[in-house]
Amino acid sequence: KQEGDDIFYDDLLDRKQFITKKFAPCCSALLGRGGVLAVHAPFGYGKSKFAQYYKEYLNKEIPPNKAIIIDSFLHDYIDNPFIAIHKSIGELVGYDEEMNKLGREILKASVKEVLSLVPILRKFNLSNKLFERSLEQIIKQYIERLKKLASNKPITIIIDELDRCRPDYAVCFLERIKHYFGPVPNILFILMINKDQLFQSIKYVYGIENKEDITNYFEKFL
Repeated sequence: KQEGDDIFYDDLLDRKQFITKKFAPCCSALLGRGGVLAVHAPFGYGKSKFAQYYKEYLNKEIPPNKAIIIDSFLHDYIDNPFIAIHKSIGELVGYDEEMNKLGREILKASVKEVLSLVPILRKFNLSNKLFERSLEQIIKQYIERLKKLASNKPITIIIDELDRCRPDYAVCFLERIKHYFGPVPNILFILMINKDQLFQSIKYVYGIENKEDITNYFEKFL
């Protein structure tokens, strides 16, 4: 087979059977209620290629599903992972100006929360027009509009290379997904990870030594 004839044209490991017969039905069952699924494999086992196959399969073979891959390693110079998530969903479903406005408000409100934790800045009045609504209020409105968009175009967001990111960014990415998007009907996040490496990031950020405790912490995001 030649490129363009079949998305699995170079599938020498016959991933097609697993994706179409097992993985896709499993993801479909989760997608309706929304949530997070983790796919674990060591480095070099083809997670990125698998993700590419699945993204193309959804976009071309299972309409009206929409899928996109976020290479988180390319974005870990940015402190807030929400930027990459917001931009990617917008590319898939097409945001109107109101959604883009809400996205900007979330970023501004996030800045306010960070500044409020800095002792020297607490004496300043941050409740001006820029921060007139709480982060929780804005996220709620953002998610309600997102639900309507996803009801017609179920969204799968594949997060790749998370285990290669700065530890603080990797953990922040998990927390943003959990606290902003967890769960939203018809939106599924798939984490392509080396679990052992990601666990090292959690250990580094929170100082958790016990592997069982790290596992329990990670499973809260799934």
